[in-house]
Amino acid sequence: MKNESVKTIGVFINRPELDWQRKVCAALCKYAVAAGYRILFFTCNEIRESKDLYNYYNEVIVMFAPLEKLDAIIVAFDTFDIPSFRMSLVKDLKARASCPVISIREHNADFYSVLNGTNETIAALIHHLHEEHGAKRIFFEAGYEGHYDSEEREKVYHEEMKKLGLPEREQSVFHGDMWTRAGEDAYRHFYSDPSFLPEAIVCANDFMARALAEALIAHGVRIPEDVMITGVDNEATATDYEPHLTTITDDVDLVMKETVALITDLLAGKKRERVLRVPTKVLLRESCGCGRDEAEDDAEEGTSRRHFVNFNHLAEQISLESFFRVDINGCESLEEIRLSVKNHLNILGDVRSFYLCLLGSCGDNEVIHFSEQLSEKALLAFGVDNGEDVPFGHLVFQAADLLPEKYIRKEPCALYVTMLHDRSRCFGYTVTEMRHLSDGLDRFFHSWNLSVGFAVANLFAQKEIRLLSKKNEYNSVTDSMTELRNRRGLEGYMERVFTRTKSGPESLTVLSVDLDGLKSINDLYGHRAGDEAICAAADCIRAVLPPEAVAARVGGDEFMIVLPAEGLNIGALTAAFEKEIAKKNAENDWPFTLSASVGAASAAVTDEDSYEALTSKSDAEMYRVKKAKKSRAKDRQIYLTDRGTLA
Repeated sequence: MKNESVKTIGVFINRPELDWQRKVCAALCKYAVAAGYRILFFTCNEIRESKDLYNYYNEVIVMFAPLEKLDAIIVAFDTFDIPSFRMSLVKDLKARASCPVISIREHNADFYSVLNGTNETIAALIHHLHEEHGAKRIFFEAGYEGHYDSEEREKVYHEEMKKLGLPEREQSVFHGDMWTRAGEDAYRHFYSDPSFLPEAIVCANDFMARALAEALIAHGVRIPEDVMITGVDNEATATDYEPHLTTITDDVDLVMKETVALITDLLAGKKRERVLRVPTKVLLRESCGCGRDEAEDDAEEGTSRRHFVNFNHLAEQISLESFFRVDINGCESLEEIRLSVKNHLNILGDVRSFYLCLLGSCGDNEVIHFSEQLSEKALLAFGVDNGEDVPFGHLVFQAADLLPEKYIRKEPCALYVTMLHDRSRCFGYTVTEMRHLSDGLDRFFHSWNLSVGFAVANLFAQKEIRLLSKKNEYNSVTDSMTELRNRRGLEGYMERVFTRTKSGPESLTVLSVDLDGLKSINDLYGHRAGDEAICAAADCIRAVLPPEAVAARVGGDEFMIVLPAEGLNIGALTAAFEKEIAKKNAENDWPFTLSASVGAASAAVTDEDSYEALTSKSDAEMYRVKKAKKSRAKDRQIYLTDRGTLA
């Protein structure tokens, strides 16, 4: 990516479907792409309140992102709530990134910072509540401990309360969650002392303000008549419900414009201040008693219509996403997953391109094994571009490139990179590009992406299970030393023969093979030499085995060959086997001589009894051959001894 004609900006942002994050992405796309940059959004969906391991494994995006290849990096630190995630992100950025890093909305001494004046504007809001509305008992709902913005805003609250000489008690501050789950707890805390009730409550963000307002209304507390409520950030929730919230807004568009301008200057070698501040303002509304402005009154009918449209759209999306989950969970191949994804891309909106890449080691039968360790190589499983399938042919490429060279856009664009993982393993990642820069990832993307990831993981898990089952089945009927069938494997074959013989006898030939002198080899040269002799004999059997024959090791040095009797020349087969043994002896510098005795018998087999009679006959013939060999060897030994005596 570095040194390309198109510079690449990496952006780390959590929960890109939320209102503020969507505004950031849209504004950044507008200014960065217009300035000629390619943007890579590295997204995840970590939620502080969720304590599951999947949530914590979201930080795999930090390990995966090719920080070394980026020309600039933007981080929305205040969207990441889990401390370990933030620590990993900062650590990797400091260790691996050699480009400018810009933190937006949160000051970080290690990087450049583009900040809004929200925290300072808290002071103006407190002055407004006191001076315009006469509030003295002003309380504050902070976020959880360790949240940068919350702590900065609480600090300003205490400073301004002290400057104005207004009373503070332990009841005056409550630490919430920066989300919507602590409204009832906040109400109980603030109203725990009837002698010291709040006249106004400043909340560190709109989500907590809305949750508190709903709890107050549920308990019969009127807003703003009994208590005034204010928030921060001007989220959609500020005006989506009654009463409209007084809040503080930053100009997201201006923040992103200034951030892109800062990157351009830094890449051009210009010196810039480490901290840049963008102004904010207070939006006075109903929740503090200031009412609505004319623009909000005029927009009321449009807002109701928007809620109606959004509700219907949401209901339809939920239905479509449910059908998609059912469809993709039933897929039994990557091709089926590709078709399911292609047919359901419209759930995400107007998607220009979508790629699924897998991370893992390739095993047998196209099985991919996923592990905790990220692989350096990636496999393009499939892709869709402008509604058409991307021809890929199982392309393997460097994962740090994100996509194969031929599919990396050479013009300015915006791509969203999201990991596919469970609580301990990473399956791969998706790369998504929306057709319109103003469109970001919506609230359905995360669950949609999860469905894709788990379908892929389940597919290869099932493949691996089937492969292991086949291996276990193979091992159960195979002799591990010689890789011929074992006795159980031979019996299984004969069961199928017996099934066929129900329609008539089947003529078979059985060859019994037994090594000569294996005990002497073991005694003189050790069991390793004996094993070598057994394996060599198995190789000789394999070398002469007709395609229709089945061979098995049925004992320590005993083998059996079963094959159709029609058209078989037993003498030629036995001679070929003896020739292979002679070849083995010539090729190997063994301290022993490999030798085997073969007995053969043919008969029509109708059932197990006739098969047993046939094997008994071939065994008897084999022992006759072996006995004859021993007799000849004994006669030869006497002959050699006599010759030596005569000499």
